[in-house]
Amino acid sequence: MLSVSEQLFLTLLMWLISRKWHSGWGIAGTEVSGTEAEQKMEMGRGWEWWPGIFWQFVWAWFIAPYVLWKARNIHDTHGWRVQTIGCALAG
Repeated sequence: MLSVSEQLFLTLLMWLISRKWHSGWGIAGTEVSGTEAEQKMEMGRGWEWWPGIFWQFVWAWFIAPYVLWKARNIHDTHGWRVQTIGCALAG
């Protein structure tokens, strides 16, 4: 499991190597073209977002419930985990 500092490092690395957000440096082929509006729309798409989505999933669905269960001795007697997952999916 990666630590928070390692995740922050990887996030910064992803930002630095992609030319979507800055045209001065980065890996060739990661830049976007078109009008300013088209470029801004393309910034929200692509491979750069997958690590963030993955870590959000891991922290929210596995680590946080485990930490709550161990630290607070919380047992799911009222179905809070299922309700939380349902709310997250609905949102």
